[in-house]
Amino acid sequence: MCLRVCCGALALMVVAGQQPPRPGTVSANLLERARDAIASAEVRRELKSLRLDIERTAVQLETGWTRTGGLTLDYLIPDGFLRTSRPTAPLPGMSVVAGPGSDGFRGDRLIRRVSPGPGNPTLRALPDTETREEVAEVRMEASVGLAALLLAPETPVHLDYRHVGTAESKDGRADVIDATGAGPVSLRLFLDQATHQVLMMTVARPSRGVGRLEQRWYLSDAKSSSGLVLPRSIVIEGPRFREQWRVKAVEVNGRLPADLAERHLPGWF
Repeated sequence: MCLRVCCGALALMVVAGQQPPRPGTVSANLLERARDAIASAEVRRELKSLRLDIERTAVQLETGWTRTGGLTLDYLIPDGFLRTSRPTAPLPGMSVVAGPGSDGFRGDRLIRRVSPGPGNPTLRALPDTETREEVAEVRMEASVGLAALLLAPETPVHLDYRHVGTAESKDGRADVIDATGAGPVSLRLFLDQATHQVLMMTVARPSRGVGRLEQRWYLSDAKSSSGLVLPRSIVIEGPRFREQWRVKAVEVNGRLPADLAERHLPGWF
């Protein structure tokens, strides 16, 4: 969907004020309706963990080179995340399929594991090379995902949501929400005015050697599972690549991976 952004006077005032949404404001009421479209207040209160099993196809735009594989995203809400990739097509110059790998965080601890290949699928920990920057980066990655999927009010990197205007296309109108946090990443979400579901999200972040990098997320084919209405198709476009995610399974409050199961946190959303 191609969206043209137009901001009204009220939206501009909300941005200029730089204050969190207050009960009764346009931003607060809009966010509440949007979160209700995802799940009831009771389901949100009880939500402690979320797992998505994904089939992923990644295309390098310059060369057309394509890689397919599996991806599992585990969110321990609000302070844990694990991303596990399972490539099923060979990498360039390789005659065997690469082994799985995982990265994420638990609290302030970085998680990074790799496997030497399909002959030894057991994940092993890499040497301890974590830095504050690496932890901050993976915490932001988790926050971006939770914003797109749940419009989550509490994320690993706290995000402030503000209504900044509307966008128009031939298919209808969308409310535009900006989400900003403590880091250098900024999000803009486009919510269908009829369903209140997230249609698109732009992600702007710094990138080494490039300057400012922008991604676009397109979310569609929403379906309900365990009381959560989540997209089953996610397309992520960047300057050099395009990824297609097909969500094959959703698990709510299920068994956690060992790296995330150190302690139990209460519901939050």
